[in-house]
Amino acid sequence: MQYLNKNSKRPISPHLGIYKPQMSSVLSILHRITGVVSYIGLVVMIWWITSVAFSPNNPTDTWFWRFFSSTFGMVIAIGWSYAVFYHFCTGIRHLLFDAHIGLSLRGLHISGWIALFASVALTAFTWIIILSLVG
Repeated sequence: MQYLNKNSKRPISPHLGIYKPQMSSVLSILHRITGVVSYIGLVVMIWWITSVAFSPNNPTDTWFWRFFSSTFGMVIAIGWSYAVFYHFCTGIRHLLFDAHIGLSLRGLHISGWIALFASVALTAFTWIIILSLVG
């Protein structure tokens, strides 16, 4: 580790390797990651809709449909939908923070757990409906 000078025991720049992960920091980092994942998934979805719209064939004949109906494709689709719901739930959490609601340590933990459970529940509920309609 680099130090400011030889007599100092303070690092030049603190980084993630120094700090113990806390719930708020982990949720914040995951919020950013799921934002990127949601964007990439949206681009893929627009590409799929465009290919279906301009395809003369049956939509189930596209490679998109075959890929996302495979086990690996379903895992990716479920993961993408979880990322969207997680980003949505933690976005609401951040909006509450902007309104100065839930900024205590206890409030941070409660809202963090609510966001995690709500995103899992929304994903499960969505995929139960999708699979009951398709299957």
